[in-house]
Amino acid sequence: MLIKKFVRDKKKMPFWSTAILSVTLIQLIGFQKLDEFLQPPDFKKENVVHAQTKIVTASLSDTTLKKISVPKGALRYVFTPEYTAIAYIKQFAPGKEELIIQDNSGIVLREPKGKVKHMEWLGESNTLLYMLEKGDKQELYLFQLQHKEPHFVYKWPNKEFKITKVFFSPYLEYFYLQVRNEENTELYKYTFSTGLTVLPTEDIKIARVTYDDKKDIVFILDQKGEEWEYKNGGLWDKNGKLYATNKIGTNIQKEPIIQKVLEEQAAKRVKEETKQK
Repeated sequence: MLIKKFVRDKKKMPFWSTAILSVTLIQLIGFQKLDEFLQPPDFKKENVVHAQTKIVTASLSDTTLKKISVPKGALRYVFTPEYTAIAYIKQFAPGKEELIIQDNSGIVLREPKGKVKHMEWLGESNTLLYMLEKGDKQELYLFQLQHKEPHFVYKWPNKEFKITKVFFSPYLEYFYLQVRNEENTELYKYTFSTGLTVLPTEDIKIARVTYDDKKDIVFILDQKGEEWEYKNGGLWDKNGKLYATNKIGTNIQKEPIIQKVLEEQAAKRVKEETKQK
């Protein structure tokens, strides 16, 4: 009887093996499609080599993927991480400068409306953060290569404000600004739901700021050597006691297109981290 059962089970093995293999293949295809869906066009490359096999994953041309060089006459410049686009400052008249953003398709933006005080690409999002000085005021913008139009974020009332550091979280689609205003350091946070938020740190003389981009925690050391944490919309002291909550700025504009790009980048980064583990 045991022999008959073994023979019967052995006959069933090809069927169950085939079924399991089919389910596994379906799951793998599903994960690949999900990964492609979450991956924004800016991150897709036409040719991806996997196990020595060329697989087409996007319709971008080879030209788009070529590294761009520094244009002639550029005074200052910053590249995207893969060197496929550049933002640079160029003089177009005596004493007048303009911001130009260019990729392999050509110039995608000219901004001659103010003096550029800061420009920085946010991680691999192909999103440029830049500040313009216009008269006595300063304005903050986001520009995403895919959408061709800059998006106003915030306006400061004078030109004394200077961005000293940008903390960007590709995991959580947020960024923070560390801004110097004469003798004081101020902190701001950008999210889609609130726009640009002024953090409640006006009573603290900030000496140093660090950031955990995975947990979205800002660590602050003041000039007295005391430690603070900003998390979950509030400022906490070294004893874990809530000290202050957010103040929302009055000159805020939200931009859903930029938020979508940041969310897509966050999803991509999380998947890459998962694969590495």
